[in-house]
Amino acid sequence: MFRDWLESDGILFNTIEEIDHVGMEYFRQQIGCSVWPVGPILSSLGSKARAGDDAEATMHLCMKWLDSKPANSVLYVAFGSQSAPSPSQTIQLAMALEACGKNFIWVVRPPSNSVTDHDHNDGEWLPTGFERRIQDSNKGLLVQQWAPQLEILSHKSLSVFLTHCGWNSVLEALRSGVPMLSWPMGAEQNFNAKMLEEEMGLCVGVASGSSEVNHKDIVKKIDLVMGGSTKAKDMKNKACEVMEMLNNAKNDEKGFKGSSAKAMEDFLYAALSKSCNY
Repeated sequence: MFRDWLESDGILFNTIEEIDHVGMEYFRQQIGCSVWPVGPILSSLGSKARAGDDAEATMHLCMKWLDSKPANSVLYVAFGSQSAPSPSQTIQLAMALEACGKNFIWVVRPPSNSVTDHDHNDGEWLPTGFERRIQDSNKGLLVQQWAPQLEILSHKSLSVFLTHCGWNSVLEALRSGVPMLSWPMGAEQNFNAKMLEEEMGLCVGVASGSSEVNHKDIVKKIDLVMGGSTKAKDMKNKACEVMEMLNNAKNDEKGFKGSSAKAMEDFLYAALSKSCNY
């Protein structure tokens, strides 16, 4: 892939200049070609293309449950479609979600060492009776495999997102002004988590990859970002500031052109100019 980049006339990035200036400058200097940050590029709300046949029923279930909860009271937990914590860490996470007393939606997937989505037994990596207790208490909603993430993140009851920090998930959270708890699994996710926490100040790390974390420590992190502390308020404010940056970047109105709108215009001009030279 890097060789393809070196041979290209330019690269489109799904980000915005305001939050990723250092990264964009790195590519401009190291590759020596045009770089166009044109994000955020995300699916639209209500899109069913990203799910299977049960999408509508799952959407209805999640929205009905969220509607029943107070504003800013729900923790959303999801690790994307490619990874999940180990069996032992999944148990610790489940114990933390039950012990913290917060409302939560958890997109439950098999632990990362499962061969397929069907090659597992829930009882092996969830505490005994966990699902029944969560259902009886109505404090949590367990969703299998897929959830309408954009709709959940934009719901008024949503407070914080516990995420693996895949870039699409990060952008979806930022678009809705949602602060995060990070649990990166690999690839670029660790860098994303570091940027969110150290540069943006809207994220707190929980664990990383295969590292071991105790459920009591997870509870402390949840309490930190979902309580009324100064830290929680600062994270929410900073997440809302970034949301405003994203909205402004794609704005293209008379008298104002955001950074991403301008980058897309520059890309189209460069592409048309090159085609005219052939």
